[in-house]
Amino acid sequence: MRKLVLITCGYLSFLPVLLCLVSLYPIKADNYPQPSYPWLIADFHERLQSYLQSQRALPQAVLVGPSYVSVLREFEPVYNIGLSGAGQCETLAIVRKYCREDDRILYAVTIWDFMRESSELLNQAVYDSWRRLFLLHEQISPSKGPPEEVWLDSYWRSIKVWTNEIDMVANAAASKGIDHDGHTLILLIKQLKHSMPRINRAFDSAWEPDLSRYHELHRQFPNMVFVMFPSMPFGPIEPARTELAHTINIALDAKAKLKKAFEESGLPYVDCSQPELLGDLFHSTPEGNDLLRERLTQIIAKRASDQLTSL
Repeated sequence: MRKLVLITCGYLSFLPVLLCLVSLYPIKADNYPQPSYPWLIADFHERLQSYLQSQRALPQAVLVGPSYVSVLREFEPVYNIGLSGAGQCETLAIVRKYCREDDRILYAVTIWDFMRESSELLNQAVYDSWRRLFLLHEQISPSKGPPEEVWLDSYWRSIKVWTNEIDMVANAAASKGIDHDGHTLILLIKQLKHSMPRINRAFDSAWEPDLSRYHELHRQFPNMVFVMFPSMPFGPIEPARTELAHTINIALDAKAKLKKAFEESGLPYVDCSQPELLGDLFHSTPEGNDLLRERLTQIIAKRASDQLTSL
């Protein structure tokens, strides 16, 4: 027992030294295959360093949120520190750990914030030493993803099996004036089937959005604006005869409740949630991303103008 205690103490005493050495490890997204999970973390790190090394004497315009934020990249005058896969817990931690209280922060919101449970991503990405340790391990012993042939085989197999679902999702999108191609429809169905347990668990019929964390965050960061991003490019399905149709309706109901809650919350809020911008459940098409960048730039300019007027 004494020997075990000594060994444990030895490891613990070495941990600060290890973390110090790891902090010197240079991170470059180019060292990882794109768009692997390590690449997404390394890419977040590079954008975060760009923001932290900016002129910190002045407040900055900052965009935060998960992957539908990170894909927008940096654009003038906005620093993008979106983290792919982040949920509410991770995004709140990023804002509190890295942002200045007088920064003009755009916080992207969708129902994803309430679907994504906290995970190891919080340690692997948000905290610098652990992020570097994770990426160093991935460079020494990289994870392997499935080859492209697996996706192609899965695509053609899905077309044969999901004929009814494809028609249903296509009609639900068409009710919103959205016309998806076959690849996009398969992707939407895959995402829906993958998200079913999470959506059904997060949003029962009695669910109401709890915005208390957002109110608390806004008190600490008074220049923050909450931006409703696009999600769920469908209209409701009636009658909902399948589990997939029921899941779509649950998600759409949660989306409507969240939008109404922000409209009535008194929080600074802008609605950019046009579903026709979407290429999947949450991510916009390239054209949609261009429109979002333009709209977000306008929001930042208006906030800066309002602050000057109030002086």
